[in-house]
Amino acid sequence: MKALTKRLGVLSIGIAVMAGTNAMAGSWIEYGTCEESRSEVLIEGTSTLHPWTVRGRSIEGTVRLGEGFPVTASGGAGETDALPVEGQLAVPSGELRSFRGGRPYSDRMDNIMYEKLQVEDHPQIVFELKSLDWAEPGGGDEEGGHFVAEGELTIAGVTGDVAVPVTVTELESGRLKFSGKVEMKMTDFEIDPPRAMGGMIRTGDEITVRVDWIVAKVE
Repeated sequence: MKALTKRLGVLSIGIAVMAGTNAMAGSWIEYGTCEESRSEVLIEGTSTLHPWTVRGRSIEGTVRLGEGFPVTASGGAGETDALPVEGQLAVPSGELRSFRGGRPYSDRMDNIMYEKLQVEDHPQIVFELKSLDWAEPGGGDEEGGHFVAEGELTIAGVTGDVAVPVTVTELESGRLKFSGKVEMKMTDFEIDPPRAMGGMIRTGDEITVRVDWIVAKVE
């Protein structure tokens, strides 16, 4: 009798878990890039000549959030074990441009960048979002929920795991803005930092990537 009771208890737990999983699967809300908004990716680095900035205004992709995703909650490390989320965003590498002083900077620099990114064989830089966990606010003035987004980043055909601090902010008309910043090295993705003029001008290995991605509900 005890064995039967134990088996029935395990079965009940299994049914409850399956029901919860099915409920979650049926309550996804999908968001996609809001074309009329100004999403942006900035890549910043250094060289022996001067600092440099590369900008892209095209971000493609979708993200699916569990219904009732707690964007406006204050959040905090450990507040919840896992948040329901999945998604992918992609930046067309051939649309990145170098800028300085708010203006296009150098076609030569752009062409070197495209060669390093192997744009013909790998036309997109892709981030596969695997998880989103609460994080403590970083001490800035940013509103919204603070998270760490973990996933796989693929650049020039090389994939690596990354963790990106992200702020998610609610905008008007039900839109959301994902803002993230992460520091990495070109060599993490097997990219040799560019050189010019026989090595007299050298690019630093370290770069900072900033993303502002604005999404709207997919009807």
